Amino acid sequence: MTVKKRTPPFLEKKTASPSDREKTRSNELGDSVGGSQESTLIRKIREKFGTPLESAESDAKKAAVDLRGRRAVMELRADRLVHNIRALRELSGQLEILPMVKANAYGHGAQWVSRILAQQTGICGLGVASLEEGREVRRSLKDSQRTLRVVVFSGASPWTEEVGQFCEAYGLSPVLYTEEDFLSFLRQGWQKRLSYELKFNTGMNRLGFGMGFLSRVKRELEKMPAEHHPAGVMTHLACGDQPEHALTRQQLDHYSVIRRELANAAPSARYSLGASSALWNQKQFRLSEISDHVRLGLSLYGVPPWKGAPLRGILPVMTVKAQVLQKRALKSGDLVGYDGAFRVTQGSFAQHMAVLGLGYADGVNRHLSGKSQDGGYVWLGGREERVLGRVSMDLTSVSCSASVEVGDWAEWVGDHVDHWAQAENAGTIPYDLLTCWSDRVERITN
Repeated sequence: MTVKKRTPPFLEKKTASPSDREKTRSNELGDSVGGSQESTLIRKIREKFGTPLESAESDAKKAAVDLRGRRAVMELRADRLVHNIRALRELSGQLEILPMVKANAYGHGAQWVSRILAQQTGICGLGVASLEEGREVRRSLKDSQRTLRVVVFSGASPWTEEVGQFCEAYGLSPVLYTEEDFLSFLRQGWQKRLSYELKFNTGMNRLGFGMGFLSRVKRELEKMPAEHHPAGVMTHLACGDQPEHALTRQQLDHYSVIRRELANAAPSARYSLGASSALWNQKQFRLSEISDHVRLGLSLYGVPPWKGAPLRGILPVMTVKAQVLQKRALKSGDLVGYDGAFRVTQGSFAQHMAVLGLGYADGVNRHLSGKSQDGGYVWLGGREERVLGRVSMDLTSVSCSASVEVGDWAEWVGDHVDHWAQAENAGTIPYDLLTCWSDRVERITN
């Protein structure tokens, strides 16, 4: 007897829209924050200056926005996100794309990114890391987008009834990667109620079933009706940018075994093994022959998958800028910043310096501090300028030309700053530079 899958609750009952939730949140905040102390303060201002209450609140809000805008901003361009997904879709050919929106969409805002991507064709789902991320992405989607799969890559373990109920309530597709979770999932009957995926460890030695568990998976799947089979089977390449690496060859061999063994046991499952680097090397991998979709993250946001990789038409979606708060001339012997880490020498490139309203509390990596010619750089006044001295909590000093003025903007991330070069200066990778920005940096979407 075939058990009919239940309709997920999120499809049965309409979830409040983001705007409705924001109104509710505003009301809740008004009740808790806008109590006697705030009311008394505004009342005193009104009594002293004759300003109507509504006007005082409105002026305060405007002033707050203006002040934030004078320090540091992150500009996020929807047109470039759409441009990138279209360029990547053209590059991927018949392969579908599963965009990764985990880690707040690589720092770009998961809800904002998800709403835009869900309107595009050729998208087979959205990828998150945790249950909580999945819930927020699901809540952000419009009614017409609510059948789009939201795949939880690592946050559904250990598997319990409560995790299953959470996935069912918010329409999430868990990825199962431990033997215990897979068997618990089946024992509790969740294959009859949820879309799910399986992940195998083919050599990266991170998440996934060991190859020795493949025969057990095959036997279990052969017992099931087709409608209870996994929606997908995946692995993950450790060296997707190196098709000839010995580990890559090993992983491809194991992946071929998995596909062969499960071909009849789960004929409708869709396979994937690669991310952006695999797509860039799709000819070497013969990706369209061995995979049904690619999981794209870094390239989606306009950064190539490795240093020196061709851009393939993608553009940075994020630009982070900091405003010049003060400017000063420098002379030989001057020291800059904590510990006097940067010393101005005779004939130094640093004849003038600008102090920017952005520091490590905002997300600037402290390893970008500059002692001489090393450290990070920004784009200011139409040219590259170096970081001078220590990056501090709220401020960073950089070299500048004599023409730079207070109020000018310096670009930290964007069109003029190479992500891989900047990351190398900090001893890290572009993923870190994109996901590090704190809430103090005002987000502006357009």
